[in-house]
This record gives sequence, structure tokens and C-alpha cells, in this order.
Amino acid sequence: MLCLWKNGSSHREMLEQDTRRKQEQRRKQHKAFATFKETRKEFSEIASADILESSSEDFDSLLSNIKTDFDSSSKQELISIIQEVENSEIPPVDDDYTVKVSLKDDSVHAYAPRRFAWAERLQIREIIDDLLKRNIVKYSSPPYCARIVSVRNKNGSMWLCVDLRPSNSRMMKQKYPFPLIEDCLSRLSNKSVFTLLDLKDRFHHIKIYPEHTKYFSFATPDDQFEYARLPFDYCESPAEFQSRLIQILQSLIREDKIIVYIDDILILSSSTKDNLMVLKQVMLLLKRHDFQLNFNKCLFLRETIEYSGYIISPSGITLSSRHIEAVRNFPLPKKVEIQRFLGLTNYFRKFIKNYASKVKPLTDLLKKSSTCNSMKVA
Repeated sequence: MLCLWKNGSSHREMLEQDTRRKQEQRRKQHKAFATFKETRKEFSEIASADILESSSEDFDSLLSNIKTDFDSSSKQELISIIQEVENSEIPPVDDDYTVKVSLKDDSVHAYAPRRFAWAERLQIREIIDDLLKRNIVKYSSPPYCARIVSVRNKNGSMWLCVDLRPSNSRMMKQKYPFPLIEDCLSRLSNKSVFTLLDLKDRFHHIKIYPEHTKYFSFATPDDQFEYARLPFDYCESPAEFQSRLIQILQSLIREDKIIVYIDDILILSSSTKDNLMVLKQVMLLLKRHDFQLNFNKCLFLRETIEYSGYIISPSGITLSSRHIEAVRNFPLPKKVEIQRFLGLTNYFRKFIKNYASKVKPLTDLLKKSSTCNSMKVA
């Protein structure tokens, strides 16, 4: 049966017109993005100027609100160093560093985009527009396509996550030797001044090899895109990021002036003077490689600092309150939960006096001869 609309057009004709309209709209979007890529240099210069001009007052306010554990003269010297590095003209290092992907299975996978409420779609569109402007993602049309997931933050804002599990399962996993936290902590003896740096955008600092960006494609309700820089959801992003940071900061790491663990850079010194000197060196190296600091989350010139779940101070290393609460609030273990609980507490055994004797009642329950499944804790 042929259905006609009021203007006399058939349903099929209406669908064809709608399809042509959408195709034309998408063509214009791609053309606009191509124009953006051709004039990227001029656009980025204008955008950078606008950002600096509009946020200069906020940046000055941020610097004035920086807190330290030392006197005002140390704080003023810190602010001077930050301003000096931020305003300096440093030629960037263009070493064409990119990350390549090794596949153990190159079979194609593609998923249709999930449905989102209109308010969510607008937020997703806003996030994608921002990622496009910063050249973190680009328009895409490869056969690979992942789905996106929206995650609500505590303040009501949205995080955009890409479900890269299908791609991750096809990747060759590297055996990168991440530093052991215990080894990192052992280097903190006789240190009394700490600065913890947080990097803005983290993994997005590193480019993906152009021929491999197709493996990081994803679909939104509006279009299809792919990452041009390392995404947060890629299984090898932490290893690739750690490796790159170590390359950049190798000289300072070898001199035991800093510790790098994924995206955390800890500067450890015996005096504020030494700490500030190393801070300047780190900031200059990062700027040369186009890495930016998130000053809102950096901790400068501290006597006591939390690092990787530990509280570090001149008097020693203790557990953070989060880890203590995790042990205290662990539900009464039964059967296999006992093994999980022991795995949790064993990680902190060096902080628990006579650990082996204290957990013996629990380890006894794991023996085959034991018939008890639970126990009361006094």
C-alpha cells in the first residue's frame, strides 16, 4: 500500500529526501572540518590568544591561591618560576613521536550508537566539539566502530567514555615494567620537601600513528569519529604514557630527583631551594614536549603529601585514611572472601606489627581440614 502525505509525496519519496538532506549536512560538516585542518595553524594561534587573554586573570588568581607548607618568600619564588616558564618562548621538540598498535586479531567489529536523551546528546555534542578543536579526535568512517558511554560526575557534569573492550581484546598486550610502589617509597628517605605535579589531559598528549587511528573509532548519535591521540580507555595507554614520560624526564629520574608513576610526577628534595630548582627543570622539559600541567590539582612545596595511597612526611610513611577505612569496612569474610580480605591486608603487612600471627585464625580457615566458614571479630 502506498501512503501519501498531505503534499502528495509518497512515504518512500519523503525518506529519500530526508536521506539526501542528512548526506548533504554530513558533507558540509566534513568539508568544514577539512577547512579547519588546512588552517589549523592560524586557528590555533587565534584560539591560544583568546584562551590566554580570557583566562589570564583566572590564572593569576590561581597562582595567588596556591598553598604551600613553607614561608611566603618560598611561595613568591614558586610563583615567579611558574610565571617565568609559562611566559617563556621555548622551541618545541618535534620528534614525530607516535604510538603504534600491534594486533593479534584484525577482524572487523562495529556497533551502532546507543540511544541517549536529548539533554545528553547536547552534552555529548559539546564534548566532541571540544575534542575536535583540540585535535584529540577527528571525523572517521572506517569499518571499526565502538560505542560510547556517558558517565555522570558527582557535580552533575558528564564524562564521555568509549567502550574499547572489543578493540582491547584484539590488541597485543605489552609487558611494560611499571615501577614498584615499594621501590619508589624506598627512595623517599631523608626527603622533607615534596611537590606533586598533575598533567592536564594526561594520555591525550600522545599522538597515535596515523595509519592506526582507525582502531579507535567510535560512534555518537550525530556522527562517527576516531581518536588521533591516546584515549583513556585503551588498555595500553598507561604503559605508553609512562614510557613517554620516562623518556622526557630520564635525566632527573636517574639523579633521584623525581619519581614518575604513570601520570604523577613527584619531586622530592631536602630543601625548598632544591625543590624549586627541580620544578623549573621539569616544567621546562614538559613544555618543550608540549605537556601541560593542571595547576588546580598540583601540590607545591609540601611537608606532608599523599602519593599512591600513602601519606609521606619527614617523619616517615603511613597508610592513607582511605586504605585504613577499606580494611575496617571490609564485610565479614566467608569462604573465598577470606582470600580476598587477606590479599587486601597483605599489601599493607609492613605497616601491621606481627601481621602473620594476627591473621593466623583466618589462614587456618583456608585449610581443607577446617569446617568453619566464618568467625566473629572481637
